[in-house]
Amino acid sequence: MKSGAWTLRMLGAGMAVLAFAAGGSAQTAKDPITVGPNVQVSAANASRDHYEVYVGTDPGNPKDLIGCSMIEPKRPSTRLTDSIVYSSFDGGASWTPTLESDAALQGVGDPACVFGPGGDAYFVALAMESGGPLSTMYTSHMLVYRSADEGKTWSAPVKLPMVDRDFVSVDTTHSKYRGNVYITANGFARAIGEGSPTAGFIYFRSEDSGKNFSDPYLLSAPPGHGTIGQTQSAILSDGTIVAFFSELLDEANLPIRPKKPSFALDVIRSTDGGLSFSRASVAAQAYIGYSAVGSLIPTLAVDRSQGPLKDRLYAVWSDYRFGRSEVLIIHSSDEGKTWSKPIVVNDDESRGPGKGPDDFMPVVAVNPSGVVGVMWYDRRDNPDDFGYWVRFSASLDGGETFLPSVRVSTAPQTYAPSTWRMMWPMVQGGGDPIPDSPKGDLTGAFAVNTWPGHTAGMAATADGIFHPFWVDNRSGIQQVWTADVSVEGSAFPNGSSELAGWKDATSKVYLEFGRPVFDASRGTLSVDAYLVNTSKAAIRGPLKLRFLTLDSTFDTPRAVNADNGVSGPGAVFTFGRELPAEVLKPGQRSLPKHLVFRVTGLHTLSGSTVDNDRPVLFNYDARVLAPPQK
Repeated sequence: MKSGAWTLRMLGAGMAVLAFAAGGSAQTAKDPITVGPNVQVSAANASRDHYEVYVGTDPGNPKDLIGCSMIEPKRPSTRLTDSIVYSSFDGGASWTPTLESDAALQGVGDPACVFGPGGDAYFVALAMESGGPLSTMYTSHMLVYRSADEGKTWSAPVKLPMVDRDFVSVDTTHSKYRGNVYITANGFARAIGEGSPTAGFIYFRSEDSGKNFSDPYLLSAPPGHGTIGQTQSAILSDGTIVAFFSELLDEANLPIRPKKPSFALDVIRSTDGGLSFSRASVAAQAYIGYSAVGSLIPTLAVDRSQGPLKDRLYAVWSDYRFGRSEVLIIHSSDEGKTWSKPIVVNDDESRGPGKGPDDFMPVVAVNPSGVVGVMWYDRRDNPDDFGYWVRFSASLDGGETFLPSVRVSTAPQTYAPSTWRMMWPMVQGGGDPIPDSPKGDLTGAFAVNTWPGHTAGMAATADGIFHPFWVDNRSGIQQVWTADVSVEGSAFPNGSSELAGWKDATSKVYLEFGRPVFDASRGTLSVDAYLVNTSKAAIRGPLKLRFLTLDSTFDTPRAVNADNGVSGPGAVFTFGRELPAEVLKPGQRSLPKHLVFRVTGLHTLSGSTVDNDRPVLFNYDARVLAPPQK
């Protein structure tokens, strides 16, 4: 069961309308998702813990991939990590370390890595370096490395000002901005005189393949707000940059499990190669919490195919609005100006408010066929709600419904005491060389490192294969893993090539029900459905009633007699002969269409959603489609 809201409106004896639930998993006769063997990316460093990973794929060659990760340092350290790049030249079947942090650096973190055009690759990370002994002040930089040979060798880094949680994107379109490199991050501007630094979204631009960069461009949040989580920018086919970031609504209050919106997910656009940006608009309100079960960072992807959903944008994040951390997705078809309402991607059962399972760390990617893939860390099979497995789902209709998810990892991340290998020593005070650090006596703690990082990774190669990138400790050491995930089919509006050209007529009609009958012994609900034309113009049929979500506090409800054979979200009922002369005139009501649904697991009504003492069997979202004009 996925959480959702619903209403029940009585229209008269035996007539009712139910709406709506968020979420859903499309159902087909054959599961089209295939997962290949798990591959240990970090096998060359099997004795060192890894966390916070990312992956990039070469748009011109499906054999070339680069992955990057934070890694347990070789040398003693009180607070810092190294970072490493692994490269694959055989489509992800094997991996070789090709770049690791300079031994002179005190620590490197927040890695990000992508490909540009022509086989160029980029690796960006944040470094703290020292010019002498520990009494010397640290100097911090963002380091930008470039490879001109698909990630085999790397240039000396370009040093940019220090930021927080950097991401890099490169224009690989055929626009006039092709090859431009864009870096986004969280940034801070110091106040004049007294006052705290202003947090904002910071941006760098390079027009010469990463050799030189512009001065940082800081977009600050309103007073009392902050920008904590931002993500890799998406680049549309004409070179338009769409940047997406999280605006903390109350800088003084970041709850662990918010009960009201804690963030606004903001969007800005640039149509001139990053020289200027539009004013920020809000894509969605988000219930994002600051804890180990979630991530503050959304992820963004764009459909770069030549298909019917070209340039559609997708954003996912971890959200607590339904009492646990769940994976939500929205989409936009107008360059990020307007967005769909969120739906839930994960398809596991709730254990009750605040009891999980908490699903988190989602990543979204789109393959060249327009198929949307989402991976996440999933806790349905972890009663402690602490460990996780990696799962994947896909959408074939532009993010409106999702296939049943599949397990990608073949072993879980676990947090039994036997896995508490890497300790995290923390210390401050004394002669700490970090600027603005507390002074006085040395104070600190020793903690167990159970942190997977702030990011996971996934990208799609030119051959359509998805490559999830994650960490787990099946070997006793937290290692980086990947697998090939293929999805059969291509994406179409409304879920099929037959309906791709059909238009949304939902705003022109109303749905009514008559003669609802529930057979508790069989768990079936049968009902007559009617469409009423509430517009001022006739609507030519046939009309298709397409269910986008089906959600229940019991087991997942299924359509029994859908005309397209689909039993879950994506089920279609055709109103053909139910329309006189296949036309629905203004104010006219169709003849009845008989719908049958099955709901199993009816063990008790005590946990079901109830309105005025009416137990709810299931909730739904639906859309009415009209044929294209001749």
